[in-house]
Amino acid sequence: PLRVFTEYIDPDDTEPLMIKGWELRKELEKIEPLASMEDIYSINKIITSYLDNNIKDVSKVVSPIVANYVEHVPISNRTRVKVPLYALTYLIIHGFTLENINSTLLRVATVKILKYLIHNREQINDYLAFASAHLPEDLLRITELTNEAKALVSNYAISEAKERVKDAYKMLQELKERWSRLMIKLFENEISELESLLNKLKDIVEER
Repeated sequence: PLRVFTEYIDPDDTEPLMIKGWELRKELEKIEPLASMEDIYSINKIITSYLDNNIKDVSKVVSPIVANYVEHVPISNRTRVKVPLYALTYLIIHGFTLENINSTLLRVATVKILKYLIHNREQINDYLAFASAHLPEDLLRITELTNEAKALVSNYAISEAKERVKDAYKMLQELKERWSRLMIKLFENEISELESLLNKLKDIVEER
């Protein structure tokens, strides 16, 4: 089991929290598992066997990322040892097979699962900054263009902002055409947030 940090609800929201919590308890009876315990044990056995035979290669990819991360957010020795297992499991859950997992995907998964190792509110911003810095180069560039456009809009440099939005849209479309379906799925939240922000910026620059 992996215990995940959940931010505390504000004191004023205690009443709706209690009500929602009990409503969710009633809904538990309707929830069907996505996989049986036998399936989980079977997958875990396959991944563990893979790591037993390939840990040196996997650690060459995973360990530099974790070593960099723990300079900002502490992770226990025991948990660091489990990161390769978490990363491979993350990829399997998202539809990849061990045969088509490469170093790029392993790096992506490692960064993704680190957010589940956060222990308190203060570590959230540290993780977000770390994850942003480790985005794939083309996605990072689109993010930079979008942020530049946002800053230009704030400074009323609409003409320049319009060019940044146009370039970001073009690069995002090219990325979606170039990336595989599974790769897009790994970054669906980031892509969705970029598209939403770009749409808002586009509406703003076209109005002015």
